[in-house]
Amino acid sequence: MTAIKQVKEAFKVMKERNWEKVYFLFDIHGTIIKPSYKNLSDNKEIEFYPYAQEALELITNDREIVNILWSCSHDDELDIYNQFFHKLNINFKYINHNPEVNNTKLSCFDSKMYYSAGFDDKFGFDPLTDWEDMYNYFFNRQIGKNL
Repeated sequence: MTAIKQVKEAFKVMKERNWEKVYFLFDIHGTIIKPSYKNLSDNKEIEFYPYAQEALELITNDREIVNILWSCSHDDELDIYNQFFHKLNINFKYINHNPEVNNTKLSCFDSKMYYSAGFDDKFGFDPLTDWEDMYNYFFNRQIGKNL
């Protein structure tokens, strides 16, 4: 399923179930930024994929979306990334967990968190093409809300 199909499906389910928001997972390396094995303290080494930063800024401003940073990086590195993104007005409410969705009779989220859509190169997200589609979708979504 393409990234945009995931997004559309997430919003469709949200509306059908009368939920207030959707939960998006975002991987860092190979998804938001190009992988680098250099010192994280030098943020000059962080290179976004085309349209990633712009799309994430739009997504961050959408009140119906909760962004979750999804990464196997160590906690100290995650803190550096989170601060870096925050300075660019890209905000993640949670890192590697979602405390907002509780267990139900049918689902247990103790070891697998709930999310509506996941964007990770390991999930098939193609950062060279999907970010532009994401940017265009959320740009048009923002315009539609402002009309």
